[in-house]
Amino acid sequence: MISMNWNKLIAILFSVFYTILSIGMLLPSKEDSTLAYGAFGFFVISLFLLWFLYALFERKQLVHKTIWFIILAICITGISFPAYWIAEKISVAQDATYEANFRNTLVTNFRDEVLFTEKNNPIGIRLHYTVTIPQSGRYFPTPSVSDGKSRAGHFYPTSVKINPLPRFDGPGVSLAGNYKADTSYNIIADLRPKFLLPDQETGSPCVYFADLDEENLVKSAKSQQLEIDIDGTSFGRYYGQGIHYLENNYNLKDFYDSIAKESIPKCAF
Repeated sequence: MISMNWNKLIAILFSVFYTILSIGMLLPSKEDSTLAYGAFGFFVISLFLLWFLYALFERKQLVHKTIWFIILAICITGISFPAYWIAEKISVAQDATYEANFRNTLVTNFRDEVLFTEKNNPIGIRLHYTVTIPQSGRYFPTPSVSDGKSRAGHFYPTSVKINPLPRFDGPGVSLAGNYKADTSYNIIADLRPKFLLPDQETGSPCVYFADLDEENLVKSAKSQQLEIDIDGTSFGRYYGQGIHYLENNYNLKDFYDSIAKESIPKCAF
């Protein structure tokens, strides 16, 4: 009876220890599902083995079974190291595969042009490009344009059209989703400068400047080359080589002048 109570107490203590160890394995895996699966796998297997051995030992009449139970419980702890090592190796291999896929995702037929309103006033930039995927999987070829100097000089997508359609992650203007290998996706993306944000209720543009200096910077801007990044492709700064620029030059002041011509209101927030 005393031995059984000791074994149960030991099983409870090791269960707590395995739980803490699993949480410790989870901490560095916030953005890595493979490591998270490894930690979860250790948690489930270790608790199963521990309580299976507890039930088995309680049915057997063994000499020093409490000592043997402690030794086996410690041995179960050793599962965590190969489990984490295997999960880490798989994660590294997956990351290398993803990076190779992104570097081999080609962007062709690229061109850019001014995006006009119905009144023929410049309101943003329209991009045309084709993305060819090397292997089926999840990609996010979303464009981003910037003057490289200020928040107001950054352009964000307001609408996208893509043909053929991939399986998107969800609604919105993001291009993140599942794409098929050896398929060319033709994309048209409309972008607006960040001083013309979407109204929270209507989605129409409204004017927002962080401060007066930012507005003055836009008002006094000159025509310039703008940087272009298409995330997760060879046409980006991270997976590509060097900085890519739009074919045409643009002046932020041209878009600023459209505020008065279009009677665009200030943002309410």
